[in-house]
Amino acid sequence: MQDGSTSQTSSTSSPLGAAYLPSGIRPSNFIKIHREGQDISGTFVIDRKMKFPNERGFHLTLISGSGAVEADVFCVPPSTLETPIKDRTAINISSGRISINLHRPQIEEGHYPVYLLIAGAQNSASRLSLPRSFKGSAYLGCTGNNVTFSPDVLANFTLFSEVDGVTKGFIGDFDHTQWKTDSQWAGDVLHWAPMNKVSSTLALRYDDEDL
Repeated sequence: MQDGSTSQTSSTSSPLGAAYLPSGIRPSNFIKIHREGQDISGTFVIDRKMKFPNERGFHLTLISGSGAVEADVFCVPPSTLETPIKDRTAINISSGRISINLHRPQIEEGHYPVYLLIAGAQNSASRLSLPRSFKGSAYLGCTGNNVTFSPDVLANFTLFSEVDGVTKGFIGDFDHTQWKTDSQWAGDVLHWAPMNKVSSTLALRYDDEDL
């Protein structure tokens, strides 16, 4: 996997980190799959530069109701560091059992942030793998005892609060000077909101480590 450094792309028009993308999977955008009570599995490559008529909202939506969702999601980075994507790639997952591996090459911070919304059904069990480049706020809709962090994620997690069954914190190198009282966080966001805070569980790790 290449890290998408400038030296690798200065003489080509290929996207930064393009070598990390899976072969045989064509990129798309604004993908919506809704299979109520049925499992959804697959590999998805999201290219924010692709435009479709009358398409807005989440760039990837996978909904299975009481079924399971298992997906590898790759984000296509911008073509050059001079053309960053500042608004977030929005991903919405809703299912009874969820296993998501989110992949993104390590390039300059903040160039294509991600908003990941995971909404589980009753008694949902979620497993989420984040890229090492993830840096942002985390809203975890359950008590701390129901969240399992891998050693590396735990070492990079800053706890803000744990109140009324909701854990809030920050994943990545937290710099308080980047937060201003009159503005919202502009980087990555993880929002996990199960229907049942008591019985739902979440396991968090990086995409290159075991849990």
